[in-house]
Amino acid sequence: MKSIKRRALILLAALLPFTNAGAVTTPEIVASTLNYGCVQWRLDGICIWLTCTPYGCSTSTSMKVSHYNPETVVSGYGHTGFNPWREVMFYSQATPTADGMGYLTAQNKRRNNLANFKNADVIGHPGSISDMGFSMLCDRTTTSFQPYFLSTLDYYAWRWGITEQIYPASYIRGLREMAPYITGNNWGNIFPRQGYLVQPDDYKVGAVIAQRAADITSNIASPHVYQTTQGAGYQGYWPPGPVMEMNPLNHKWQGLHPYVEPFCYIFPTALSGTVEENHGYAWALWRPYSCCQQAGQRLIYFSPHAYF
Repeated sequence: MKSIKRRALILLAALLPFTNAGAVTTPEIVASTLNYGCVQWRLDGICIWLTCTPYGCSTSTSMKVSHYNPETVVSGYGHTGFNPWREVMFYSQATPTADGMGYLTAQNKRRNNLANFKNADVIGHPGSISDMGFSMLCDRTTTSFQPYFLSTLDYYAWRWGITEQIYPASYIRGLREMAPYITGNNWGNIFPRQGYLVQPDDYKVGAVIAQRAADITSNIASPHVYQTTQGAGYQGYWPPGPVMEMNPLNHKWQGLHPYVEPFCYIFPTALSGTVEENHGYAWALWRPYSCCQQAGQRLIYFSPHAYF
């Protein structure tokens, strides 16, 4: 059923007209997954399984592997309706409550205290590592092309920020920021998770907006209109927990627009990226998974999870 739905969405996307000529395309995003530096596949140990029948019990083993999967494509962009991922632009068209553009930063660089607004979309990555046909790969929790968060539908929370004003991280300096305030390289605060940020560097605004959107969708009880990407673990399958900024052990980013980047990293990076002329950015969000093939009725032992 998932494969039928995926093919239908791809066909629909191919038939629709688009005007964002400078956007990244689905084939480019799929091709970007062929990157061992981002996948980081490795043999992580063993799993021991127990099988019991009326004639007795026996054990068997299977290999435990770990690697990163590209879960979603996360976009932060100023012009409503112009997601930098071309084939999904129609997901977030302007509405009466979400219209126009939000680039409010003054052109005078001395005036850098104005809020910069960006829309955000979190959509299932079209390229799945687990679809490559190899047995020692872990399934991801997301579905290609499925929207998990569209800020145009999250009007009150994303454009007004009224649902998270009482969170301590929304008003206490130093909590949930990229990076710690004392470093002098603070890109911005994660809370409140809304579309506005006071930051003169447009690329950094896009990065913080993407981090906020990833934080929303990777949690279960965020006060927003969204669908969580967090999946439940089971015997022999361990998906990642919520995204945490600056933690390279539970997520990393790969730039897709304005350029497809051949490497992965976390925010904040040492240098700011390229400012896109239409103020739109997109990244692939990679997340770590561990799994082993089922080789019995009950999992009785597995090698401890190693850090990437």
